[in-house]
Amino acid sequence: MSTQNSLRPVNTPHDCPAPGSDLEEKLTVLAETNVDAFFTLFKRLRNTHKEELTRFCLRYLALHGLTPTGRRLQPLILSGNEYLALLLDPQFLSDDEAIRVAHIMHDASRHFTAHFQRELAQNPTLTTGEHLDRALALCKSVIGDCGVMVAWLRTLSQHRNDRLRAKAAGLLCAIRPSLRMIEHQYRSDDPRIRANAIESLWTLGTPSETHPILRAALDDESSRVVVNALVGLYRLDQPDSFARLLLLAEDPSPGTRMSVIWAFGLLADRRCIPALQKLAADPSRQVRLKAVRVLAALQPPEDAECGEIQTPQDQPVSAQDDDQKPAQAAPQPNTAEHEKRAAVNSKQPGAKDSRNDRIFNL
Repeated sequence: MSTQNSLRPVNTPHDCPAPGSDLEEKLTVLAETNVDAFFTLFKRLRNTHKEELTRFCLRYLALHGLTPTGRRLQPLILSGNEYLALLLDPQFLSDDEAIRVAHIMHDASRHFTAHFQRELAQNPTLTTGEHLDRALALCKSVIGDCGVMVAWLRTLSQHRNDRLRAKAAGLLCAIRPSLRMIEHQYRSDDPRIRANAIESLWTLGTPSETHPILRAALDDESSRVVVNALVGLYRLDQPDSFARLLLLAEDPSPGTRMSVIWAFGLLADRRCIPALQKLAADPSRQVRLKAVRVLAALQPPEDAECGEIQTPQDQPVSAQDDDQKPAQAAPQPNTAEHEKRAAVNSKQPGAKDSRNDRIFNL
């Protein structure tokens, strides 16, 4: 076919344009202007331009969702499994786009998870760190509690990449929590895996079962593990837990101070406000900024108006930096939400909360 013929006007849907951007452009125009002509062309090209059509469909759903056209495209995509490799390709779709499309596919097909797991197991191109990281993100955001992924997560929890290993172990503890599994994960040499294991104890077992493990974790060499253990003990109403967090807020390590600030934001105990005010003037810029955010979230609007709680001005950037990535960004100001969370954390130590978001902020 000549170049001239491949660029005929879009009102001739029976022409077969060359693969690539010309085809995608033509499909885009037809999808917006002439849906019937769009699907006529789509069906005509299904056997000869399958990859290009799959790419177009995924991009369309990522951008537009389940419009009338999107609903007609959905079963066409699910007629095969070629889309799964593209869904797992971070070079093709962003994380947010992939999660949006995966939700659509998951809701439409009860076989999505099984096909997803099989694609990971059988496609040799999906073994890079980027692909596995995307797979974990989809598993966490879309699939959730699903037994079919447990074997894959167990394998990935032994991966040579420590970041992937920690994410898989944390998600595995969240999906299938048990004291035996948590104790096994706590024996890991990776401090992030140990921290996730201790965090799992917050909502698992009885105080008599978890208290000894949490106490033992206070001697861990990782400050993140220690902070998670103190949060767990706080939820068990152990009186010395909060005092020890206050002491760690003055630790020489910026990473430790970052972990403590995260814990202050999670617990929403207003007794931490004086410590946060001091940390808001910390020499480390990242510590300082995180402290200001958490302090603002804990500060009721009426207090701010009356000047009862003052947030120190930001200090010049220091060469000192944190040596540990924070576990989670502090929430935006929401007094009612923080009061609710504080009540749950202090009065109901066994209450469940969402762990997946914290697991993936490693």
